Amino acid sequence: MGGLITVTPTNRIILEDNTEYLYSVNPFGLNNALGKTVAILEEYIFTKNEEAADQPVFKLYKTKEGNWYDLNEINTYNEPRILRQLKTAIDLIENGSL
Repeated sequence: MGGLITVTPTNRIILEDNTEYLYSVNPFGLNNALGKTVAILEEYIFTKNEEAADQPVFKLYKTKEGNWYDLNEINTYNEPRILRQLKTAIDLIENGSL
């Protein structure tokens, strides 16, 4: 990304506009209409700072194949650039590129 995204060892991503996001990863069971688990996804929970760690700003979900899903209404759809940058940062981290 040419210095546009910075990642620190404490699960902190700093975007090109110097906005910082903390993130955590948890397993998430995706259930069908009958309540049966059909997939286990990774749930990425992003917050703006440590003080607001209990108030997620974005939640994104990723399959083991690397596909991203937005299953949550808390994400604001007027922020596609930020969501794209966060996904890119996570992909780079997981591929060892950052």
